[in-house]
Amino acid sequence: MDLRLALFCFVVVAMIDVWFLGWMYFFNISLDPITYACLVMAVGLTVDYLIHITHSIAKAEPKDKYDYGERLELAMKEMGGSVFKGAVTTLLGGFPLLFSSSKGFVYFYVMVAGIILGAVLHGLLLTPALLGECQW
Repeated sequence: MDLRLALFCFVVVAMIDVWFLGWMYFFNISLDPITYACLVMAVGLTVDYLIHITHSIAKAEPKDKYDYGERLELAMKEMGGSVFKGAVTTLLGGFPLLFSSSKGFVYFYVMVAGIILGAVLHGLLLTPALLGECQW
């Protein structure tokens, strides 16, 4: 990837963190050491989803190299399903935490669900749309 795509990914990760702070506000979750650890974890998970999609779009080789629609279709066929399945299995793996008697575990799962939801929405919907507008 080139520097432009790296800066693009940096901006989208920052947008996801802002979205995540809004998620915390919506669920009335205060910033403490556990939620701070989730914010740090959010960067790692979102970078993973975002880089997979961005790299797949950048490296797709359509017949007409200026046809973004075909480039996007190839990239989503190659990587979109894998990213989505990874997000769903992560959500399902932590789902039993919602039924814990400890509020800490419940809050942790709500935070992880917010991270995954934000990362998938930004990675699978917003990123391809923005890259298409920028004509990458």
